[in-house]
Amino acid sequence: AGQNDVDLDSYTNTLGKTIRNRVRDNVKTLDFNVSEMNGQEMKDFFEKTVENLKKSKLSQIHTFPYSIRKGTIAEKLDGHLPDEIKEERANIIKQISAEKFETFLKSNIGSTQEVLIEKRLDRKTGMFKGVTRNYINVLLKEGEFNTLRNVTLTKDNIVQASRLC
Repeated sequence: AGQNDVDLDSYTNTLGKTIRNRVRDNVKTLDFNVSEMNGQEMKDFFEKTVENLKKSKLSQIHTFPYSIRKGTIAEKLDGHLPDEIKEERANIIKQISAEKFETFLKSNIGSTQEVLIEKRLDRKTGMFKGVTRNYINVLLKEGEFNTLRNVTLTKDNIVQASRLC
């Protein structure tokens, strides 16, 4: 993220943050995701990005180390970070994402949501697999393939929530 991307005092970022937060405050099951590409930003910009991500109400952050590809504009730019720093920064953001996703899953426990039951059983458990409209994976003891079903989410049926609570 560059200087303009992390300046929450700018009109665009402040407006976007306000809209996301108001929607998220009023729609409990809404899921916001962003991608974070890191690899060239200066340390202070990265620290600001981390600060803003921690403050945000995002539920998940897709991050990956920036890589230089032959024939791209990035190949000609100066100031590329060593791979170790890119990996370290990516890991910091991945940890923030994991914490935010855990919070998101916990906030959905007890809610009843429409689940699309997929056409294959889960390989590990033999149970029916399904996904909510906000991309929470669930396992069900019974169901019918390729159908929609209302399901109350619990820490036992949310796939990623087995480590929660």
